Amino acid sequence: MNSSFTIFLSQLLSMSPMLLVCVGGMVFAGVWWRRAPKAAMYAMAGLAITLLAMLLSPLIQVYVVSNRAAGAATVGQTVAVMSVAFGLVRAVGMGLLIAGVFAGRSNVDAGFPVGSQAAQPPLANLAPPGR
Repeated sequence: MNSSFTIFLSQLLSMSPMLLVCVGGMVFAGVWWRRAPKAAMYAMAGLAITLLAMLLSPLIQVYVVSNRAAGAATVGQTVAVMSVAFGLVRAVGMGLLIAGVFAGRSNVDAGFPVGSQAAQPPLANLAPPGR
């Protein structure tokens, strides 16, 4: 194995927990697609974008570093720009995943009633009837 491939595999190994979470999340989104299609679509898109960014980032980074014809300073700047760019792509993926959490929810008033009922003393229901 050449050193570039070894570096790529070691980077993938370090990201393996997140890669498994993305793949598992995509499986869950596929299973729940019929029950909540809009939420599953957002989740699937967000996880797919995140997974793609996680796989392409180390691949391109290894390519840039192994083909460093320009010099160390230029390679460093290129890797820094790539890091920011892939960070933005992962942020878009996370935003879609968060949108999936709230997609398709009904407007149910499930909060505490505020001002709609008269305040009662804490033990008012425990008093015997007729007093």
